[in-house]
Amino acid sequence: MATRTPLSSLPALRCAAGGPTDLENLADALDGTWREIGDRLFGIFGQQGVSGLFQRSLHVAAREHAWLGDCFQGAQAPMDLKLLRAALMRQPFDSASAGATAVLDIFYQMLVGLVGVSLSERLLRSIWQNPSSGSFAQDDSS
Repeated sequence: MATRTPLSSLPALRCAAGGPTDLENLADALDGTWREIGDRLFGIFGQQGVSGLFQRSLHVAAREHAWLGDCFQGAQAPMDLKLLRAALMRQPFDSASAGATAVLDIFYQMLVGLVGVSLSERLLRSIWQNPSSGSFAQDDSS
């Protein structure tokens, strides 16, 4: 099991399941999070570098969350968030949340392996301190 990372603690990924809108909120938050990651990292690693980490994260996470393999079928771009969203929306909330968290955890761990903890935290700190989904407040108690 992957170690919990700062990206795992995003409030949007910890919201409680309670109905179909929760899955939509999760998909929106995940989409926004990946867009923010791209915004923060494309200028440093290039679109191909970030997309490569994203694809590798999906591939590794798909070992435990087979539905993530759907994200490779018909991909139009290396970081095709539409396919990720579509695959996520076909899952029960708990499975979708676990898979989304796994991809983010693996991505973060690979980034740490490349540039170290300190730089990874500095690059991505604004994402977990100010998540894109305004409907969730940061919980610093964990």
